[in-house]
Amino acid sequence: MTDPWPELYELAAACGVATEYWDWQDRHTVVSAETIIGVLAALGVDASTREATEVALYFRWLDRWQRMLPPCLVTRQGWSPWFGVHVDHGADVTVWVETEDGSRRHDVHQQDHWVNPETVDGRLVGEATFAVPADLPTGYHRLVAESGGQRTQCPLIVTPAWVGLPAALADRRTWGLALQLYSVRSHRSWGTGDLTDLTDLTTWAAVRHAAGFVLVNPLHAAEPLAPMEPSPYLPSTRRFVNPLYLRVEAIEEYAYLDASARESVAALRASVASANTADAVDRDSAWAAKDAALRLVHRVPRSPGRDISYETFVADQGDGALQVLALAIRRLALDRRTHDAPQLALGHDRDLDLDAGHLLDQVHRPAGALGQVQDRAQGRLVGGDQGKQPRQVGPLRPAVAHVLVIPQRHDVVPVVADQDRAGRQRLR
Repeated sequence: MTDPWPELYELAAACGVATEYWDWQDRHTVVSAETIIGVLAALGVDASTREATEVALYFRWLDRWQRMLPPCLVTRQGWSPWFGVHVDHGADVTVWVETEDGSRRHDVHQQDHWVNPETVDGRLVGEATFAVPADLPTGYHRLVAESGGQRTQCPLIVTPAWVGLPAALADRRTWGLALQLYSVRSHRSWGTGDLTDLTDLTTWAAVRHAAGFVLVNPLHAAEPLAPMEPSPYLPSTRRFVNPLYLRVEAIEEYAYLDASARESVAALRASVASANTADAVDRDSAWAAKDAALRLVHRVPRSPGRDISYETFVADQGDGALQVLALAIRRLALDRRTHDAPQLALGHDRDLDLDAGHLLDQVHRPAGALGQVQDRAQGRLVGGDQGKQPRQVGPLRPAVAHVLVIPQRHDVVPVVADQDRAGRQRLR
């Protein structure tokens, strides 16, 4: 491993790439040059040699000084960051904000901050420093600058200083649990914790101990094949939920398996049951068993209502679901040592056709299952009970964790009897 050189540090800083960190044991770690070069390459910046680093630095500098405004500004409500405006040296410049609601703010004041001018493309360019008004509302605004008859603009994004608390927690103090779901295993688990385990734990925490929330690790989807990424913070997609968290027996079609298929599912679960008490979590073995069981469940025809809901989900997700499906299909093809994976098309390979339907189920089922858990945790009745419409969560937003807020009233016990039901019954 090679230590970074000064220009590589400078280029990494200019590109927003960290070159050091303190780990969970408070140990200071300097990132190797090889890692920094690899990250920069992923961003389209060549730093493979010292000469390439110097060239990349020059073009970063040139791009900055050729722009009147930065590409984008992001700030937090209540903050007043400075930014540079590049115009002909000595020229006047006017800067204002066009807010999201269409109004203008002209209180973008220049700061007393001297920056030496630079010669760029044969002309002397100066940098005037301005400050973003601290009282801008949150939203997507536009920063506009005009000088010498030239006008340019860039996005100005103001984020909340604090997102606040859910309504159910706004007026009371409470306590809750923070957990990594894959480690929350019961004697009925498949080697890893799942959404049924989460529901049971939520019920226990709420009813027996008056907990107000459960904080869960990100549940985003991992790779479709072993080896599965162990970190929940490195998903293959942040749009959909990991099917590893499904409980096979809680899917509606499981009830319609014939005796032979049920025995096969029971044997698959038994093959990983010992992992429920192991110190380490073996995701690969758990997923291999669960994937085989889900394939058996997938062969059971859906009811008309669940079919409509399934088709609605796929249509609503559009290209997102199909892109995840295409990635999974290619991974399967490569795993079978198929060399023309990029040219594969559904309908040309019967095994891959079967995989496609099964994998699309893996995209759809967990979304409905998570929606069911959230509804039950909040004391909602799902599936049209008492005249209420069924609900399903949409694609997950990028997050560092998911929070289930439990209402103070516990007259409805948050138990998931059928964790896939909400996702399949999304009827308009």
